[in-house]
Amino acid sequence: YAEYILMDASYDYADIMASVQEKIYLSKILIEYLEEFPAVTYEDLLNKIQTSVPPQSIGCTSFTEESLLRHAQFIVEQVESYDQYCDEDEDLLLVSPCMRALIKLAGVTLGKGSIFATTTPLVRDIFETFFKNQIDNKSSSAPHRRRCGICETCQQPDCGKCNACADMVKFGGTGRSKQACINRRCPYMAVQTAEEEEDNDSVDPDLKNVKDLKSPSKKIKKIKTKVEWIGEPIFGKGNKSYYFEVLINNKEKVCLYDVVSVCPEVPDDPLYLTHIMSIYEDSNGKKMFQGWWFHRSTDTVLGETGDPRELFLIDDCEDNPLGAIMDKVEVEYKPPVSNWFMCGGEEVPDDEKEIEEDGKTFFVQKYYDQSLARFEDIPSEYLRYLIPDDAHSPTDGFIPQCASCERRNHRKTVHSAVPVNKIESEKPKITNYR
Repeated sequence: YAEYILMDASYDYADIMASVQEKIYLSKILIEYLEEFPAVTYEDLLNKIQTSVPPQSIGCTSFTEESLLRHAQFIVEQVESYDQYCDEDEDLLLVSPCMRALIKLAGVTLGKGSIFATTTPLVRDIFETFFKNQIDNKSSSAPHRRRCGICETCQQPDCGKCNACADMVKFGGTGRSKQACINRRCPYMAVQTAEEEEDNDSVDPDLKNVKDLKSPSKKIKKIKTKVEWIGEPIFGKGNKSYYFEVLINNKEKVCLYDVVSVCPEVPDDPLYLTHIMSIYEDSNGKKMFQGWWFHRSTDTVLGETGDPRELFLIDDCEDNPLGAIMDKVEVEYKPPVSNWFMCGGEEVPDDEKEIEEDGKTFFVQKYYDQSLARFEDIPSEYLRYLIPDDAHSPTDGFIPQCASCERRNHRKTVHSAVPVNKIESEKPKITNYR
């Protein structure tokens, strides 16, 4: 028997060992750098990585951002392991600004061995989105955060030795601190807490107590679109002159009740789709339109599981400049079949399979209630705007009206008392006696 020291890897395993040594050395540089400068940004970390000289055994002359992102999962796991043995009063390296940026850029999964076996992603997203207040018990003023409960760190047993365990009822404590064992500090919750604290610090203190009672409007980007009116105004009200049709870029004629795509302010967002309910010009010369928004499947609880060609009606409208219009699109109304309850599990017809997404052809079947995340049959008062033959045509005295506004106003009056007929009664006679 003898002891052997491996100096160089075999030729067959040289590439594998070089990759292993690269990510080990990157982890060493990162942890040592964070120990000395815990508040560094991702750009500072990248500069440190790129200026570090790798050992000759790795076979590369310098480290790059590509190598950092390629080994991000391994590096984050090493940082998690390092944080498990830190003191209770020490901050976790995982929540430093550069580590949070690395986790986002590389799409790192925190907590090795974490699996989502209890629910599907769709069900989990539904509960986290619509029942977040009930799950997190946010009735109190202070946010109540929960550990994920599924990562390897959350699955560790309580050590029974740290200050948090000493306060637990099962170890004879009072249970007042409500802190997790030092061995069970969830990396997901730590990163989420750091993100929320950073967001709160960036908010104007005067605006923290302001509640937004209105749903956020869609951010529209106004593009260089030439707009020219066709014909005379069909109606005038106040300082607005309403038209029936308009010419876009000298080639595309857009009429009342057409569906158009609108350019979003964020380039990564898909084009917004809206139903034109009125076209007008105000006293300042601004050419505007009132659009009744559609929701894509990705805007609902269906997420990416829905058909990309399917749209949903919602009770939401907004005024936007005509210069934001990109193009006209076709939206077909598909009424539900009478035996819809018997169609579950059936194969998609071949004629529908052959239809490819072209970005200009869509269909609508349902109305989407945003407050309840519920799909319903389209209300009867909306159907006339989806069927071209039933849409209003301009006539004398024609007044453009928004169906979404009418429905919302009607729903408000249903739950409020409104006086209708005044009852006329004679004043009662008063007789005085001695």
